[in-house]
Amino acid sequence: MALLRWRFYPFVRSFFGIAICSLAVTPLFLLVMLTSEFVKGRSLRYTIEKYLDIEPEKFLAATLQLSSITFPILILIALLIYALGRQEKDTWVCAIAAGTVVGFVAAMMMVAMFTQSGLRLDPGGITDMIWFFIVSAMLNALYWIIAVRPQRRARVLLRQHRAAIQAME
Repeated sequence: MALLRWRFYPFVRSFFGIAICSLAVTPLFLLVMLTSEFVKGRSLRYTIEKYLDIEPEKFLAATLQLSSITFPILILIALLIYALGRQEKDTWVCAIAAGTVVGFVAAMMMVAMFTQSGLRLDPGGITDMIWFFIVSAMLNALYWIIAVRPQRRARVLLRQHRAAIQAME
């Protein structure tokens, strides 16, 4: 039974990481939008009033759409980080950098596809692309902490135990 648990444990943790990151994308976008408004010099009161005017149904629909868009992107990132882990190159910096680039490119491709299909999702300029990039990096960091770090730590401990056993032989 313990073997069965350890064999499927990384899969469960990866799926859990994807689900948590997919749900966390809306709060991260709100945080980044508030920061963006602050950087533009607008007051916090103006920004809060701007976002409080949104109807709850539209907000929930946008949240669901954003989560459904990011779910396949996060699966792609999880596969990339899994491939890096197989080569033992899933360090914090490598995983975040590779996942951020893949997530950013995939998000821009999704925006382009939705814009061509008639939906109005225009990134609006270089500053909005920078904010997309920051959100992608934050999602990758969250995924790495939830799904990759425990697996990496277990793999390093196993390697150290094997080296210690070999040294005693």
